[in-house]
Amino acid sequence: MRCRLPLLLVLVVLLPACQVPPEVHARVLAPDFQSATAGGYSFFAAMALDDAIAEYRCFADPLKDRYGADLSLYLLARPQMREELGRISNMAWRLEPLRVERGEPGRMVWWGYQDRELIGLLMVPQNYFDVYEEGSATPRGNLLAQHPSDLIRVEGRSLHLELTDPVLRGIAQDGIVGLEIGVEWKIADFQTLAD
Repeated sequence: MRCRLPLLLVLVVLLPACQVPPEVHARVLAPDFQSATAGGYSFFAAMALDDAIAEYRCFADPLKDRYGADLSLYLLARPQMREELGRISNMAWRLEPLRVERGEPGRMVWWGYQDRELIGLLMVPQNYFDVYEEGSATPRGNLLAQHPSDLIRVEGRSLHLELTDPVLRGIAQDGIVGLEIGVEWKIADFQTLAD
């Protein structure tokens, strides 16, 4: 079969433009939830690479709870979501944050392409803790029901932490080599311009 020269030229010119850049792959391997926009970039990178598990990691607990969505249910509903998002799915890695609205319970970040808003992500902060144990590569942790400042008390030069969670059962105090308390910005809801 002979390929016509114009078709071959179109493929040679357009195919590299459609390839997802390496930094998008890196964002899926090491997602960033340190800010509302970073969390959105992580979601769209996962979407661009068609990585359902990485997409699911970007969802806040309120979104999962509202739809009763564990990973298996998300995998079942995902094709419909991608169909509803249509062309956004195909160009996800090219989307940029265009506008941020601050409010309760978080921030609505409007994403678009070439100054045209396409979708809003309601990003909410989720407080968490991770305990690192000697000899273990994986930390044990959970979401915090309270803001970290409600759990920490400073007296003079001493810092006291009151943390109660079932995850802490079985951790030996002398085996703790690190503690991280932080915030992650995750998706609590989607909004399209038609909503």
